[in-house]
Amino acid sequence: MQSFLKKPLEQFIIQSGVSYRVNRMPYRIEPESLPNGTAMADTQVLWVSPGGEKEIPTWWLIVGVLAGLLILAIFIFVMWKLGFFQRTRPPLEEEEDLTSDGD
Repeated sequence: MQSFLKKPLEQFIIQSGVSYRVNRMPYRIEPESLPNGTAMADTQVLWVSPGGEKEIPTWWLIVGVLAGLLILAIFIFVMWKLGFFQRTRPPLEEEEDLTSDGD
């Protein structure tokens, strides 16, 4: 049998088979017959030459960066409108003295 690495550009089909038998079911009432059987799966191997990689178009990069910046700007705007960036500062010592003298 030849190895598929010796003929790298030839197409292959890998066949996988399985057989199954159910011993019991998770039900109180057992069925009359338990399922069993076999199944086959075929996988076709397609080889791609190393020179098949393509460069990403520049306009895709530009559109992606602009879309990301737009989403970030919308997110920041929504957070600003909801008051996320407003800071509540603790009172200074002078302000504490003014409020405690009045009591």
